[in-house]
Amino acid sequence: MVNLPNLASPSECLGCMLCADVCPKKAITIKEDNNGYWLPYVDSSICVGCHACERKCQKVRKPVLVNKCERPLKGWCIEDDIRRQSASGGIFSAIAINMLRKHHAVVYGATLQDNKVYHIGIENETDLHLLQGSKYIQSNTVGIYCNVKEHLNKGRFVVFSGTPCQINALKIYLGKDYDNLLTIDLICHGVISNRIFKRHIEKNNIGEVLTFRDKSLGWGKDIFFKTKKEGVITVDTNWRHNFFYHTFQLETCTRNSCYDCPFCKPLRVSDITIGDYWAAKRTNEYNPLGISTILPNTSKGLMVMEECENIERRPVDWLSTIKPNPRLFTARPLFRRFACGKYIGYLYRYLPNVIVDNILGVWYSKRNLLFLPWLKYIQYVKRQYEVQYQQKLKSDINNL
Repeated sequence: MVNLPNLASPSECLGCMLCADVCPKKAITIKEDNNGYWLPYVDSSICVGCHACERKCQKVRKPVLVNKCERPLKGWCIEDDIRRQSASGGIFSAIAINMLRKHHAVVYGATLQDNKVYHIGIENETDLHLLQGSKYIQSNTVGIYCNVKEHLNKGRFVVFSGTPCQINALKIYLGKDYDNLLTIDLICHGVISNRIFKRHIEKNNIGEVLTFRDKSLGWGKDIFFKTKKEGVITVDTNWRHNFFYHTFQLETCTRNSCYDCPFCKPLRVSDITIGDYWAAKRTNEYNPLGISTILPNTSKGLMVMEECENIERRPVDWLSTIKPNPRLFTARPLFRRFACGKYIGYLYRYLPNVIVDNILGVWYSKRNLLFLPWLKYIQYVKRQYEVQYQQKLKSDINNL
């Protein structure tokens, strides 16, 4: 009898999907569990007990972070059309365009199509729109790490963007450094259950989600989905309708491992880290087209930034970079106290949908007095966390 691998438990699994690509017999498939999170499933009839996936899984959960940004930047793409189509300042798009034009690179990133998010590689600038914009559910990367390695071994320049755990998984899969690989990780706030995304679509009678954040009202006011149904494109600007956004903001349905993410540290796994420069949101620096936070973490990342003539960039201090982006230094473990991710399937099975909706994404509305104690409890825990957050922030700033 084959001794099956001991992979991460559902509460520990990061969902990076490295195990599926590592398996030489393709005995591992990635499926959604009842709560809407990607998990690996081993086919005992195919598995030969080599435990390659288990060894790689252990490395994923204990990453070695060595890349450190010497000076953070804020910046934006100087091409307004590119910036307008991007979630923040268009830095990823600007880098991708530069790499496609100058190095004929293959650029990998997450795409949202048919209400599913998965990684793809593009080789033409005309396909860049497929990778633009934020996605808040976890991308399916099965087969991508292998595909990246094939291109690298052929001498192609590769740009790979994703969450820190996906960048780390790719590096573990490759097993060595490549001069022709540029990695870009996102300031990730944790991934939300796919089941919550599907419930949002069902609840609002949506056809196809085109973007998670629409900039028609300006950057920072883009909490609305752009959707398409029967050929009609719509942006619902009533924030009370955005069930998905409420669960995302409350962090009630974040993947369990994200509350203890090993990558939420100033030391990074990638060449460049990008995200929103939220410090500018309520100041005279604000621009409705968006501004990005940029951390060039390696000499390669810094060289690429200097090479990109289509990026306007300026140095900023660490406080304005980190304070509005707490996931750069803490995974918010205290938020597990009100996390419901492990119970989503049971809740929707045994309770009316409207009740579960108000538990998971409790509305900021006086009309739901029944759920006011639950909301007050969440707010209480968040205030407790805020005290710890400020202490850790001061400590981390002093160490940078």
